Amino acid sequence: MVDSDRESRDQHPSGSKSEMVVRVCDFVVGLFAMALIVEVVRDGRADEPKTSLPRFTISANRFGKGFELVSFDVIGNNVKRVETLPGGAADPCWSRDGRRLLFTSAATGRSQIYVLDAVGGKPMNLTNSANQEFQPCWSPDGTKVVFTSSRDGNHEVYVMDADGAGPLNLTRNAAFDSDPAWSPNGKRILFGSNRQDGIRLYVIDADGGNVHQLVDRDLGGWVNAAWSPDGRQVLFGGAQADGTRQIFVADADNGQGVEPLTEGAGFNGYPSWSEDGQYIAYVHFDRRFDQSPEGGKLMVLNLDTLTHTEIAPEGMRFGASRIAWLPSSN
Repeated sequence: MVDSDRESRDQHPSGSKSEMVVRVCDFVVGLFAMALIVEVVRDGRADEPKTSLPRFTISANRFGKGFELVSFDVIGNNVKRVETLPGGAADPCWSRDGRRLLFTSAATGRSQIYVLDAVGGKPMNLTNSANQEFQPCWSPDGTKVVFTSSRDGNHEVYVMDADGAGPLNLTRNAAFDSDPAWSPNGKRILFGSNRQDGIRLYVIDADGGNVHQLVDRDLGGWVNAAWSPDGRQVLFGGAQADGTRQIFVADADNGQGVEPLTEGAGFNGYPSWSEDGQYIAYVHFDRRFDQSPEGGKLMVLNLDTLTHTEIAPEGMRFGASRIAWLPSSN
């Protein structure tokens, strides 16, 4: 039988080569399949995108050359400068789709609000006024911008269209109103006001109705209002009896459950919650904001570990400015 098989193979050499080719092909296909399986295991699931570290944009002083907008991730890597305007930039705010960036600049000699297309192009002045315009924030659907303006002789909270048209005074009050922040569902806007005793945290409907105090305490200055990604909590800054300034969190519906997130000496402000809910970034100053022209330290609070970490790529210092987390699609 063995001899017969050998004879058969000798008489059909081409069949032997074909079989070998098939086996080689099967081997290659097997290797490819194994590599694919390894990649799926590494990523968790084949249909889930690979994740990357959250990134934010902030006003930074790079080696004393003035404050400009810079983006990097939560551990200080992948630093990129955002091309804006001469004269510095602050108060960045990304649209939810990550395609447009709002910011303020005093390039004209007074603070104005600009929008920059992330794909390219030049910044466009949305306010073009003879007054101070600052603290812009997108509506969740990207059709409106809420901001603070001094055009009525006092600080008021305004809303305008995404192209700067149709500015509307929302607060219409003789008091000092500022620090607006649009809720994730687009229905409400946080702001600070001294319309009662001291400066307190208020909330107003997006159409200007139903204004009411949210947190019943004097916060002693700029409130630096911000929302949690799910809209259930709010962040704000408040002066303490010991002369420090700390960051607090409270329930967004009734202002209850106020808890401090920072402690110790100095002044903490401009808190901003990451899109994934894991981090809160803020700026720490050793002295008062207006007495710190060199800038402060950027801190990141990890809510999983409750640790505060300083992030200082390339020795940067950071301005008294809002912090804008980039949408996860970027």
